[in-house]
Amino acid sequence: MKIAVFTDSLVQNNGLARHVREVSKRLAKDHEVVVVTGRGSLEGVEVINLPHFPFFFDKNYDVIIPKSLKLEVDVVHAHSPLCTSRIAFKQEAPVVTTTHTLPVHFFSCIHAGFLEPVGWRVLVAFHNKSNHVVCQTMVTEKLFEDHGMNRPVSVISTGIDFESFRKASDDLFRNEFGVDGDFVLMTNRLSPEKKPRVVLEACRKAGVPLVVLSDGPLRKKLEKEYSEFLFMGFVSDELMKSALKAARFTVTASGFETEGISVVESLAAGTPVIAYNLPVLVEVTEGNALFFSSEEELVNRVKILWGDDGLLKKLKKKGVETAKNKDYSVVVKELEVLYSSLAEGVI
Repeated sequence: MKIAVFTDSLVQNNGLARHVREVSKRLAKDHEVVVVTGRGSLEGVEVINLPHFPFFFDKNYDVIIPKSLKLEVDVVHAHSPLCTSRIAFKQEAPVVTTTHTLPVHFFSCIHAGFLEPVGWRVLVAFHNKSNHVVCQTMVTEKLFEDHGMNRPVSVISTGIDFESFRKASDDLFRNEFGVDGDFVLMTNRLSPEKKPRVVLEACRKAGVPLVVLSDGPLRKKLEKEYSEFLFMGFVSDELMKSALKAARFTVTASGFETEGISVVESLAAGTPVIAYNLPVLVEVTEGNALFFSSEEELVNRVKILWGDDGLLKKLKKKGVETAKNKDYSVVVKELEVLYSSLAEGVI
């Protein structure tokens, strides 16, 4: 098959970009794949880079200038609802979209949450133009349908490289940063919608060491307020996997997720998770995590898991089994079936 992938984000450090990179490389082993984006390259994959300029509110992201482009392909997959999608829908092939984005992702960095209803209209219109929508979870499917999405849906995970997390060694991270002993890890982006302050405050009250491996608009302020913790910014994928392996457990207070792939990555590394009680996270972990609904309850969960080796071991085992089913090999097979069915007019 000839597959065209359209994305506004390829080189950036986020779940959408990682998904596009990893899935495109694997699809390219058996199919002709072309990725249309602003900047970047992929080994073994044709990439078309379009004119672009930095997004004013976050220079790591690009505003891509759409231009006339006609591709002879069997199926199109549009991952981003803004720039490149305008070209994707002009192709003469069935279009798949994926629910990577929620309105809060648009507006948190500019503190404009009051615009979320507008965001929902934009997103639903984007997906309703497509022939088929990929949702990462059943909870996400229902969320978008409740807001008016009316296209056929397949539930397919974002995916992870399961074996790479299983085989990771904690030595790389510990040697690189000189971290000894047990610690709690937070990997969520340091932005308002991820609620990093909730995790920082809970670890402070519980009296446990915390390592923060992420960045974002709140980093400078939080680093100053919580100077007892280690803020290390973004690191390479290898170091992140090693850190997950080294951590006693990870914590996320994010109140908005379409899948929460960082939670799945933690489980794959054999590292238990404490997460906010979101239905989507209960679904992706199959309940194999500790959940909290209040800040007080989070402090209690942190204290419990810090001191209970038996519970930790139990959660490790169950979590690994859950994460296995999210491997990229499973995701690619499911996408191939979907693409083939659309290209052949079966669905």
